Amino acid sequence: MPSHETDAELERLRRAVAAGDYDAVERCLALLERRAGDFERAGDDVAAIDALSEAESLQWRIGTWATGSGEGLASMWHVYELMLSRARAEQRLAARTTGPESEQHREAAEALIERVRADPNGLGVELLKKSRSR
Repeated sequence: MPSHETDAELERLRRAVAAGDYDAVERCLALLERRAGDFERAGDDVAAIDALSEAESLQWRIGTWATGSGEGLASMWHVYELMLSRARAEQRLAARTTGPESEQHREAAEALIERVRADPNGLGVELLKKSRSR
């Protein structure tokens, strides 16, 4: 992954998350999402995918803290948004590569989209509709 201005802060947050600092989880998630956007704008979809994947893992963790009142559904919506962002990055990589590498990225994108679509609460279908209308 290329150097980024937030590398030191991300490492500090990762250590805090590993030590059980719950507040650091959300700060780390926000930083990873910002980094993913920076990498995407710079055309580095591989680094964007890495950041989005780590952000998704943190969002899953946050979702386990849901206590009701739709918190769990809101958390899943965010997970699916991250998954679809990864799928778009995989699609861009598939378009820029050839042969088996392109196929691997295309399959990764399709698998992510299918996981979103398969949500048992229908959130995935709604999010896919929304993302297509953009």
